Amino acid sequence: LPGLTSEQANILTNKWFMNKFFKENGFPCPKTLKIKTMDDLVKAKSILGYPFVLKPQDAAGARGVKKVYSDDQLESSFTYSICISNNLIAQELLIGTEHSVEAVVYAGKTYITGFSDRLFRYAEFDPYFVEEGDILPTKLKTEEFKRFKLILESVARKLDIQSGVLKADVIMTKDGPKILEIAGRLASPNFWKLCNLAYGTNSARAAIYICLNKQPLEKDVTMNARQAVAFKCKFFKPGFYQNVNGLNKLKNIRGFNHFRWWHNKPPLLNEYIGEFRNLSDMVAFVVSIGADCYNAEKNCDKALKQISLEIK
Repeated sequence: LPGLTSEQANILTNKWFMNKFFKENGFPCPKTLKIKTMDDLVKAKSILGYPFVLKPQDAAGARGVKKVYSDDQLESSFTYSICISNNLIAQELLIGTEHSVEAVVYAGKTYITGFSDRLFRYAEFDPYFVEEGDILPTKLKTEEFKRFKLILESVARKLDIQSGVLKADVIMTKDGPKILEIAGRLASPNFWKLCNLAYGTNSARAAIYICLNKQPLEKDVTMNARQAVAFKCKFFKPGFYQNVNGLNKLKNIRGFNHFRWWHNKPPLLNEYIGEFRNLSDMVAFVVSIGADCYNAEKNCDKALKQISLEIK
């Protein structure tokens, strides 16, 4: 099947090789250090300063990712992250607005098929990076969006990707745009569906066409603003799941599009729902639409308020 080479896949699945590639080719990215031992972590703090970010090289969805603030957190943070992977990295903490980008590459040409503003609950779940959802279309200025587009196109070209899909996390800092990471896959959960609602693109169908050695449909890889879309997760207190209430009321809420269980099915009776630390801990989410981003998010919040889980 058409797609990535093993070398390209290695760079796009390992955050150490990825950031090494970024730095060597002049792409703006966070300062990154390889971490294998506690000694490496102690050295990292003197280079990066506090706070910095500790994460696995080969995980996704913020699993094992933690913000480190002080010397007395080094050992516990190392233990937390290394439970996910024996290979870690430490990165400088970048401040700015974060965004998700999805792209399709065909015959060496990169098409941006989706771009969102990511929502996080930094304060509530600190020191963990718990993402709440996405808002589309982006509120970035056109010129700012174009700068990110150019970076992603340049990365794909430098990697010599001829066919495939790309998903990137980027951040607009006071010093300009920077790329956090990039993967050779579609974003999740069903990010392409959000982009279809907001922009009319269809990166999933485009990916299938590429696998069939067919050129993607122009409408599937051309972004055209259609409507605003909000995707937000529902958060619950830890406990044992008993039941869910309010789902029958959602269809009556203006702008409501759909509700989904994160793992495509509700929790089992008495299944334990733990504390939120990363995307794999999520339980459910709502997608709503609106005339603009403010109203799409407002509609989404109204829908979320109707949902309650019985937890004991």
